Amino acid sequence: GTSRNHALNTPRNHLAYLNRLPTHDSIDDMAARHNDLRHHISNLQ
Repeated sequence: GTSRNHALNTPRNHLAYLNRLPTHDSIDDMAARHNDLRHHISNLQ
């Protein structure tokens, strides 16, 4: 519960985290970013 809510309550941090990555040009890169973000969120839980 609360850990997941904390992750959802900090979208600005996650957007900034994504924005620090290179611009995505392909679906593969988007998938890599998505997996990386999921890993990042998992670390907060």
